[in-house]
Amino acid sequence: MSTYTVTETGARELAGKVASDLRQFSLHYGEPAWSDIPDYMEELEALLHRGYLSTYSFGYRQNGSWMMAYHYEVTGGQLTGGRPGGIEPNIDISGATYFNYVTYSDDWWRLTAAQREAFRATLTIERVNAEEPSYAGGVWVETRAYGAGGTELRRRLFKR
Repeated sequence: MSTYTVTETGARELAGKVASDLRQFSLHYGEPAWSDIPDYMEELEALLHRGYLSTYSFGYRQNGSWMMAYHYEVTGGQLTGGRPGGIEPNIDISGATYFNYVTYSDDWWRLTAAQREAFRATLTIERVNAEEPSYAGGVWVETRAYGAGGTELRRRLFKR
């Protein structure tokens, strides 16, 4: 999605639902650390509020490909509600490493490099440039959708 607006309250609500998913994911798989989840929530809230988030993914990767991932995509819509949770607890992640990946909206890329760096400096999470893991060899399952203030996050699960 290239351009969207979401209120600060709506951004907080959406980020809180993803943070709830991260907490449940951590309970099942041991990552991310509980102490990191508030920082991820802060980052998501800021990205959503300013219209800078396109997709958000977390899960496990192996050899440059996702082994399993929860993938959230920002879309327009009027959906409200949507309970967090329902994280699948029994996916084999043997030999894989935890990864958290963000893609940015067109609004983000319209900022100057200095504006992007100034925004990043306000966040605790420090992102580095990395290739997005491949989604080859697996299946997608639509799992949930969260909405607030006319913005929706659609959640899908990828697993091999």
